[in-house]
Amino acid sequence: MKKILSILAAVALVSGAAFAGNVTVLPVKADASYESFVPTVEMISKSAFSAAAQNSSADFGDAQVQITLMPLGSQVMLNADVIVGGETKASSQQKAASMETIDEAISAAASALFPAAQASSVGSLNDAGYAAQPAPAPAPVQQEPAQAQAAPANDDAAYAAQRAENERVLRKSRTAAFGTFRLGGGYWHDFDGEGQASLNVTWGRLWEVTAHGGVTLLTQLVMPINWSDDGFWQHFITIGGRYYFTTDDTAPYVGGGIGLGYSYNGYRSRNNWAWGLPLTGYAGTVLFRSSSIQLDIALTYSVLWDIDGWVNPNASAGLQLGLNY
Repeated sequence: MKKILSILAAVALVSGAAFAGNVTVLPVKADASYESFVPTVEMISKSAFSAAAQNSSADFGDAQVQITLMPLGSQVMLNADVIVGGETKASSQQKAASMETIDEAISAAASALFPAAQASSVGSLNDAGYAAQPAPAPAPVQQEPAQAQAAPANDDAAYAAQRAENERVLRKSRTAAFGTFRLGGGYWHDFDGEGQASLNVTWGRLWEVTAHGGVTLLTQLVMPINWSDDGFWQHFITIGGRYYFTTDDTAPYVGGGIGLGYSYNGYRSRNNWAWGLPLTGYAGTVLFRSSSIQLDIALTYSVLWDIDGWVNPNASAGLQLGLNY
């Protein structure tokens, strides 16, 4: 009887330590390029964090774990947050060489957030059938408090703001390529005093090579709203860039470009056609910049510099609304 009671007591001690709290893995947040891996990551995360929590010395009680996957150059950044009562209590960031090794990053994050408890010292049975007394535990070693794991207790707002900024920087640390299309109205004019309202269309490509800068390859078409004999036409291609003043989701910018193009001026009796170097400048704002589809609003001004001399120069201004996708 004493042997049975000792065994039951040992099992109860181990079970009580193993299931001190419940851990729930929330749906994984991931960059669009990792969407196909999300089910696998969730499955591995549930297994790894459940096992780590059951044998951990960390006592978060009933906690949730939020996994976020973000690209970091050619690597994958995995961020794991322990959330209790809606507040982030601890975090761990791990890098994986690729999605092929993401399981190693998940295991490392689970071990960091839920460190393994020291082996429980449960009395074993001696030959007489009684539980042997465990050896005395060594004196505890004074350790410095862990750094950079738990969220600052008294500065949750600053912590959350810093995390958000880090995520924006990580998200923008890679080159993002977009198609772009803008449509709007404006005013075309030559330098002889003629001009009329115009329809302005711009399309092309945008590469965001840094968090603050992008390279553009754009085609612009300017035509009259009401075509007549005194019509006009501008068509050119430019290569240039833009500078974003912030990394926020609402990001104002300025930019410009230079290229090749031609125009037609129906107001002139001769020298109607002009070939030359178009110079463009623009200022605008991108909305929802962290999204894969962005809203782009721009004020533009373009001048076609006639390569035959200042024979038939003309220019156009416009307000355009479009999408980067």
